[in-house]
Amino acid sequence: MSDSVDLPAILLVTASSLTHKSCMRLLGEQFQIVHAESSEQAWNVLQKQSAITVVLCELQQAIDKAVLLERIRRAEDKELASLPALLLIGERDDEESQDKAFAAGATDFIHMPFSSIELKTRVRLHSRLHGFYQKDSAFELASQNSPVDILNSLMQEKYFCNRLDQELSFSARHKSFVSVCLIKIDDADSIQQQYSKKIFRAVLRAVAKIIEQMIRREDTYSYFGEETFAILYPVTNGLGASIATKRLVEKIQGTQLKHEDSNISVTLSVGLYSTLPTEEENADRVMDVIGRRLEKAENMGGNQIVSSKTEMEQNTVSIEQALNMINFKRTESLVKQIPILMDNIMPLLDFIQQNNEMEFNRILDKIDDDD
Repeated sequence: MSDSVDLPAILLVTASSLTHKSCMRLLGEQFQIVHAESSEQAWNVLQKQSAITVVLCELQQAIDKAVLLERIRRAEDKELASLPALLLIGERDDEESQDKAFAAGATDFIHMPFSSIELKTRVRLHSRLHGFYQKDSAFELASQNSPVDILNSLMQEKYFCNRLDQELSFSARHKSFVSVCLIKIDDADSIQQQYSKKIFRAVLRAVAKIIEQMIRREDTYSYFGEETFAILYPVTNGLGASIATKRLVEKIQGTQLKHEDSNISVTLSVGLYSTLPTEEENADRVMDVIGRRLEKAENMGGNQIVSSKTEMEQNTVSIEQALNMINFKRTESLVKQIPILMDNIMPLLDFIQQNNEMEFNRILDKIDDDD
């Protein structure tokens, strides 16, 4: 095992010994874990340890009376203020608390009980992202010209769809989520009429650079033409993709795009789709869904993010998550998931039946006995 001193450091904020032990078991090989039992203790740690790359914190600890999350975001130290904050959401954490945490600057959310794959992936990716939000939030558009046009190099819709097909196939095999979004600049014609096509081209380059700065290394993005960008978020569920997309949109809309003495304001329309794909899912269908959602966002007047609120799309749990929920006796929300859980487990039962009829019959007998 690697020397923990050489590993990236994360701050775990939880008063639960069970959560502490679970995180130590799942993350201890890849991270140096600093534990704090309260938000006040966590703030003291952050004042002394500059090596922290991620804060992993229970939601209520982040927004309690000590307002840890707000203190982080308002810190004078820019590196501390940009620290990724991943919040652990329990069954008692309502939407109001989640909205409050997002408004205070939460980076991402992880539902408990969490799956090992989701926890490891989220923490690792955000640890790598640390430092991206320290960049200057202003672009001088005149400086956005270059011998190689970034937009031409990004106009690879076919490549993007091939990557999407690969990711859908991978996620179908590994039962993980995939998220995709289309982002379009609103009122492009008005901007070109007020300034010029050349200046609008510079606006597009600035948006492309901001996207490149803020997405993860594992993400893929492309320029589709007609003021539209596409982003692929692998191993990312609806909640995580929504948070990432909202932060990106806020970053772009909050950036000053300067031309001479003018600041050009940009708003965006977004279509977002998250799915736990089957083997039949393909890029054409996904792009059709988010294309319609983008059109809906535009028809609503722009400056909108349209995504599904259906539980089957946003909140489907994996087999591993379901087992964790059963072990923790948190099964109330599992009943509505039974159909898709059965679909996911049927290939395993078929495999057992085909290769070990005796074991398969033993499983059936045990179910009958339990009943």
